Amino acid sequence: MAGTVPALELPKITVTDQRPLPPPESWRYARIPGVEILSAATDRGTQKLLRDFQLFKDAIGVVWPALKAHRPVPMTLILCGDGRQFGAFVPTADGDGPRASLLLQNPEQAVIVLNYGVKVIELAPSDAEVPAPGDTVAAPDTLNANLQVDYYRQLSQAYVRYLLSFSRPRLPAWLEVGLAQLLMGMKVEPKFIEFAKLEDPNLTAAGQLGANDPDAGPVPGSAPQAEHDFNASLHHRGLIPLDAFFAVDHDSPEAKSPNSGNWSKQAQAFVHLCLYGEGRRYTKSFAEFVARSSREPVTEALFKECFKMSYRDMLTALRIYISDTAYRYQQFEAKAGGGLPEPAPLILRDATQAEIGRIQGDALVLADHVEAAREEMQAAYARGSIDGPLLASLGLLEVSRGETARARKFLEAAAVREAVRPRAYLELATLRYAEANAAVGTTLLSPEQTKSVLQPLFIARQQPPPLPEVYELSTRIRTNSTATPGKADSGAINQGVLLFQQRPVLLLRAAELNGKYGDPAEALLMANYGIKLSRTPEARQAFEAVKAALPPVSGKK
Repeated sequence: MAGTVPALELPKITVTDQRPLPPPESWRYARIPGVEILSAATDRGTQKLLRDFQLFKDAIGVVWPALKAHRPVPMTLILCGDGRQFGAFVPTADGDGPRASLLLQNPEQAVIVLNYGVKVIELAPSDAEVPAPGDTVAAPDTLNANLQVDYYRQLSQAYVRYLLSFSRPRLPAWLEVGLAQLLMGMKVEPKFIEFAKLEDPNLTAAGQLGANDPDAGPVPGSAPQAEHDFNASLHHRGLIPLDAFFAVDHDSPEAKSPNSGNWSKQAQAFVHLCLYGEGRRYTKSFAEFVARSSREPVTEALFKECFKMSYRDMLTALRIYISDTAYRYQQFEAKAGGGLPEPAPLILRDATQAEIGRIQGDALVLADHVEAAREEMQAAYARGSIDGPLLASLGLLEVSRGETARARKFLEAAAVREAVRPRAYLELATLRYAEANAAVGTTLLSPEQTKSVLQPLFIARQQPPPLPEVYELSTRIRTNSTATPGKADSGAINQGVLLFQQRPVLLLRAAELNGKYGDPAEALLMANYGIKLSRTPEARQAFEAVKAALPPVSGKK
């Protein structure tokens, strides 16, 4: 919205104690397509990491195009300069174990946090000291108790897991981690991509540093090792029984940890064997197992039906594969004039206090540190840093705290400043709808009230990512209004059904509206699909009632 921003009454921050505001923080800020960056690392280190990361993102589109075919969810990258900064974002539930990266996300946002203050991670004893069968003690140089941090691999792994998390139904944890381990090891150059190739375990050297970490150096008193592929990492380690291996879920410490211990390397080994090993003899069995495990409990009986072998037999096959890998990998070479585009130079500038408060505050909310998030954002606000994105984040935070009056002021001001945050417009519409309902009581909304309530939802539909609640609220408002939807309104609701076909409430309301306002053929299609989708007798009856109320539709049953 060009021109002068109208004057609005914004909430006041009242200081109730004598604590002064913390000193302003100094961070650097940049953007690449789809990603905001807040960095306390050196400009040189940030630029090198982001150049390699952009090539990696483009390479995924070549190697695994389907992986990037998801609804866009904005991502933020925070590069912390020390452990104190990083520690603020670690969820309490994750404990205090050593780590170099975090992936924090919800359906609307994703934040990857890297800890540039750590060079070496000490793996837990359970990951570092499991001997292989027949060994009494693993060889000291294979324990990898001190793992050299490679920030590029940490970022790549977190990004792949961010992409995989949008699969519906969601992939099992072992498959997400196994694929992430494979993809983060890609060799990527503008003219050349090498995927699923394993290192030669005979060439891995103790103390080897991460190739993509220009700032890494040896740590006195330790012998840190670079992260290796499963054929080197698991060579002298025992394998986890498959019943316990498959039982690890997304919330388990093994799955949430970005540090590569036994479980994650075994996930890489199993996925690599099934997709690329032994002449791809397990590929069809693997595909069947993955598909069925999304619908059925994973048991040894199910595994046997798919692979025609027991858990014990597969562990034996996996042990042989680790010791003597026979596989085929993929290479992509650009033709003349082709290849991955060289990323544009990353332009860094000093971050504003509003950007620092918002980005850190949103990440703290995702880490479930809500009060710390509020302090962070309020400090930026109290310093006079008022921009649309910060106001939107403050409004959403106040909504979560039940402070609807303050939330409404923040969200109205964010909308005037055209903030890009679809959930802010959704919550604003929700608050306007509650106010309008309170005003009309048991009667329907007038066309003027309907327009006011729907206006934020129209904006929300234009912004990524699409939210199913936006379309569900739109249908609820329409069914509670005297206004007749136009063709564009019906089209928007139908678009929501196409995006979110597994939302039965949205499907039911859309079918009702199409039947009521002149598109019975579309309503019939939705009703029939809803009947097929229904999991309860009550849901089925609701769709049957919509279908029964429709006029006859030529050629349809």
